[in-house]
Amino acid sequence: RYPTWEKHTYYFLGDSQLAEKLQLKTRIFHDEYYNVLDGYNADFNIVNMHSIYDDHSDGASLVLRSQHFTKNTLSASFYYKKDIHTEKDGEPNLWEYYEADNFSYGLEDDIKFSDVFSGVIGASYDIQEPKYANGNLVRGDETYFNPQAGINWNIKKDTRFHMGVAKKTRFPTLFELYSGQFGRNVQNLNLATEKAVNYETGIEQSLPGDTLIGINFFRSDVEDLIVRVNMPTPPHPANSTQYQNIGEATYQGIEFNFKTGYLKNNTFEMNYTYLDAKDESPNRISDHLPDCAQNKINVTDLYKLNDTFSFFGKLQFNSGRWWLNGSGANAKWYPLDGFWTADTKLIVTLAPEAVLELGVKNMFDEDYSTTYGYPQQGRTYFIGFKGSF
Repeated sequence: RYPTWEKHTYYFLGDSQLAEKLQLKTRIFHDEYYNVLDGYNADFNIVNMHSIYDDHSDGASLVLRSQHFTKNTLSASFYYKKDIHTEKDGEPNLWEYYEADNFSYGLEDDIKFSDVFSGVIGASYDIQEPKYANGNLVRGDETYFNPQAGINWNIKKDTRFHMGVAKKTRFPTLFELYSGQFGRNVQNLNLATEKAVNYETGIEQSLPGDTLIGINFFRSDVEDLIVRVNMPTPPHPANSTQYQNIGEATYQGIEFNFKTGYLKNNTFEMNYTYLDAKDESPNRISDHLPDCAQNKINVTDLYKLNDTFSFFGKLQFNSGRWWLNGSGANAKWYPLDGFWTADTKLIVTLAPEAVLELGVKNMFDEDYSTTYGYPQQGRTYFIGFKGSF
């Protein structure tokens, strides 16, 4: 059981008008993640495992946007994040410490070709610099150049078409590289960075009654996809896993969107996504990929009672996930149960720059998992405050 499970996020958002045609957006954040897991004997009266995770991240992002040119909006961005992962698997084991820095530099140009046609072109230069690996050999730095481009076309007054392509990379996290996960995970210092090319095209149509509908088609071709695989027993302990690169994969599907403000003081949204995720690796035993929901439905409703009180509700459905049992020739895929969850919150606007939120997530205490063997949180109450100045 988890006697302690804590996650805290602190952030500052800034939006500054530096000059008539020059804006700066700022975000500074600090994340903390701390949990303790106790394992028991068969009679549940003796603790035989006491594992602690204590992670935190610090970072900032800056986006400078210029509108000095009539048909161009130029943006320059900078992102920095320091990740620190520490863990301890009981006494007499010592604390393990891992650290890495991530940077990203970006440029983007939004181009207005005419009143109905526009485009965007940009690129980022992404860097990961491992700093410390618990006294062991540190991985080398990695750098990637990621371009992107897109077009937007207002076919008619209320009809908009878009299309885009982008190259993206995802560095392996400290958790994926080094975490022992309570003795159940084998470290993989040779884990490669995921590389993907993403394609998307879609159309939106405005309708009477403050209503908007849309449809999007998407595809992602991935190399060196990072997934968790089961390790053979022996030589590894029973139920051991490891994060590995499986080669090639594709994600493609369709998304439907519906949003309306037809009812007074009410904003209703519904979204459905169908995802076809396939393992395309030459040595695969199946086309399935783990932890990918084939069907997702999101339904939200925001009702504004008055200038002070608003109510927000959310329903979410997931189905079509698969999980792998066993390893090697004995591995078999099984479907994971679908689930519904419901969230709700009360929004209290104390002042234009001060908002209080009180709510509950998974209000019906649904017992569900998005990954086999890792149940998600049950009914959770929360309170939040957001201020601006």
